[in-house]
Amino acid sequence: MTDKYKILISNSEFLIFLFSFAVILGPAMTIMDSFDYTNLSPDIKTYIGLANGDFDQSAVRRYRIIVPFLASLLNFCFGFAFNKIQPWSFQGPDFSLGLSFLIVNTSLLSIAAIYIYKILNHYNVSIVASIISIICFLSCRWTAYIGGLPWVDSLYFLMVVLLVYAIISSNRMILFITLLLGPLSKESFIFFYPLVLIYANESWIKKIGFIAIGIVFAFIIRVIIDYNFNFKMSESINEDINHFNQITDSLKRMFSFHGLYELLSITGIYSILFIALLSKKLRTVVKSNLPKFTLLFFVIIIFHAMLSSDLTRMYYLLMPILCLMIGVIIDKIYAFTHQ
Repeated sequence: MTDKYKILISNSEFLIFLFSFAVILGPAMTIMDSFDYTNLSPDIKTYIGLANGDFDQSAVRRYRIIVPFLASLLNFCFGFAFNKIQPWSFQGPDFSLGLSFLIVNTSLLSIAAIYIYKILNHYNVSIVASIISIICFLSCRWTAYIGGLPWVDSLYFLMVVLLVYAIISSNRMILFITLLLGPLSKESFIFFYPLVLIYANESWIKKIGFIAIGIVFAFIIRVIIDYNFNFKMSESINEDINHFNQITDSLKRMFSFHGLYELLSITGIYSILFIALLSKKLRTVVKSNLPKFTLLFFVIIIFHAMLSSDLTRMYYLLMPILCLMIGVIIDKIYAFTHQ
């Protein structure tokens, strides 16, 4: 079977999953246990509502059903056991559902860690540098937040990581999966279509066909939800268009000290490594070891941030390429210092 159709993980990759799950679990549990549930964000209210079968939610977010459905299914099967281990310190209204979201989100992020490792391996990053890069991802504060709270960002992040891997490895099956589930994870996934059309190593017919299938699938899900709950599709379209009103405010925040801080906070202390890119020699070598689509990928993520009220959660989508850059920089610094 060719690599285009391999989607199963090896034993070593399964160990990465277990390691990642264990590392994320503790901080995610802390976030879940200490979170102020008396003042829920609109996002969290939506996804908890969806998990409870209440679709009368935000016209934008009520179609992001995959993570809430998985959390609801897990809670249905094991909620009775989860409630027995509820800590006395937990202040939230529904521990079993919250823990179900945590397990689903942490699992999805752990799968993302596997494919970040596979991306690093594709570019021949050493094992030591790869481990450091993976730890950068796992130790990011947003990894803990996304793992521990009832959000759907874990699935969207996984789709972005899988898309990067699918393009660089020419993995047709994973490319199809991302284009099928991506629009359901978040509507903004459509902004990655130029990346697919320009850089995916497939025929134009397959690329356009995969994209069309994903759009039709997402549209059918929307129609089913709208029909069963008497929603107007125009509501969601108008809400999506309203995101463009965020651009002016987002640009002001982006080009401020705080905007720069939010970007650097994604890689935290590891951002120090990027100082090495001031060296023209190292910068040239690192650039040659990155995907050809890196610049376009960054532009797409920045556009995501411009449409969002939360810059950092959008910057977090840069992580697969940032981890690759960190791995390559570590390897090249080591090589230069041992010549």
